Amino acid sequence: MNGLKVCNSQRELVQNSKRIFHSKDSHLRSYPNLECITTAFRNSVIYPETVNNPPVPLFEQFCKAAVLYSDFYQFALGENFVCNLLRNDIKNNSSQAMEAWKRESSDAKTVEEFLKSQIRIHTLDKIRSNPSSAIIKFLWTVRATNFIQRFIENLISTTGEDLHCSARDAYNKSLRPYHGYVKVGIAIMAFKLVPSKTNLILSLGYPDIESGITALRKLSSASKPCIDQINGLIEKYGCNFQNKV
Repeated sequence: MNGLKVCNSQRELVQNSKRIFHSKDSHLRSYPNLECITTAFRNSVIYPETVNNPPVPLFEQFCKAAVLYSDFYQFALGENFVCNLLRNDIKNNSSQAMEAWKRESSDAKTVEEFLKSQIRIHTLDKIRSNPSSAIIKFLWTVRATNFIQRFIENLISTTGEDLHCSARDAYNKSLRPYHGYVKVGIAIMAFKLVPSKTNLILSLGYPDIESGITALRKLSSASKPCIDQINGLIEKYGCNFQNKV
């Protein structure tokens, strides 16, 4: 259960990103943006002492990690309207979910406790019909992280330079089933902005593809266990509502 320090604010993330660290693992240490996101996800789960038990995702820590994860939109799309729209979706949904959690379920430390508490307070039927409910805000946060996670996995595995298909595949498997016409249109616009694989990795600040892929693998291996467990809990408690936006 020992954890690394979590970067507690966006300000700290920006300050850290301006520093260069020299170490044996310099290809990652020199780029604290990705390192900070990786650390945040490592601290978003605790591992039970019983062997073979799955990691337990923590609610507040995951929401904060998701906000950091949203910075990947800037790496992939650049600073523009579409990027800001997608980033703000995660930030707004995450912050609203945390506000409700602090108000109604602050004793719930894990994601499972949060879901159980909200269902007990509001019932599933009322939650499903209220787009402003904490669980629905949390659900959209999770779906957005699913997209980023899948896109990073595709980015790592693809052998070509064109990432358009990688982005479309990630979108189709994560967000598209829940999007209406307008949202789908925005996503299609975003995919046109995705750079080549080489340019995207170099935009992260890495000197070459190999070191960038190594850092992305570390990020993916930290985020995936947390996100996968949360997806399972959402299904377990019947919270994967099919309402479209």
